[in-house]
Amino acid sequence: MITFYSLTKSTPISCIARILHKITQGEPEKRFLVLCESEELCLQWDRALWTFNPEVFLPHGLVSDPDPEKQPTLLSTKFAKPENNAQIIFFSDINSVRDWDCFEQYIWVTDTPPEAINAQLPSKKKRGFIEKSKSWEEVIL
Repeated sequence: MITFYSLTKSTPISCIARILHKITQGEPEKRFLVLCESEELCLQWDRALWTFNPEVFLPHGLVSDPDPEKQPTLLSTKFAKPENNAQIIFFSDINSVRDWDCFEQYIWVTDTPPEAINAQLPSKKKRGFIEKSKSWEEVIL
């Protein structure tokens, strides 16, 4: 399943942090991979997830940290099934996804307008693969 969030006002970090929080509240056993475009971005995400809301704890780590298999959320620059056996992957660059059968759910956080998203999906997944299509503001407000 691919779920996408077309951002018009929110930042990807804010969007993903809120989605992570929401999912972990209902399904604490879920594991995640956040695919970052660079090591620098991984470190920015790391800091942002620790501080996004002082009342919310989002346990996470870098894939290069000790004991990555113990982290419910891993940050990485590599598209691969991580040591924490993530079921859900977050990404912002559609071209970074190498395999559409590796995860149960793919969450694409993008500034691409919703009407242009279908054109960017790989041809084998265009028909009937998108289950949700909501902009971030519709989901949060």
